[in-house]
Amino acid sequence: MIPTFRATCRRSRSRLSVRCFGLPPKFPAQLFTQGVQEGGRAEWDVVKGIASKAKNPRQGLAAMRAMGASKDMAIAEETFKFILNEARDQDTFYYAYGLRANPLTRRFVADKFKEHFDTVSL
Repeated sequence: MIPTFRATCRRSRSRLSVRCFGLPPKFPAQLFTQGVQEGGRAEWDVVKGIASKAKNPRQGLAAMRAMGASKDMAIAEETFKFILNEARDQDTFYYAYGLRANPLTRRFVADKFKEHFDTVSL
């Protein structure tokens, strides 16, 4: 049985921070992916926060890949915009991998990379 996805957001010194409680080290990838896949915008926002302020590299990489697991194409579009505008250059591969691993967004991500080839090839 997979533990439930529990993440809370709290205000800390005028900025929003995300903390995960009770996650064994081997489970973040599955939990983040299932949270984004079965959830909606709120779960995607939590995983996005975890990806940007991860406690350790394993958790950060799991959150980056999980951001592409959504079934909602509007969230997939937002993930691609995040790749182009906000993601660090060395991390773009992990976000794109998450979109590519999702059967619903494979064609979408291929078309978007063709459309924005000049931007992503720099």
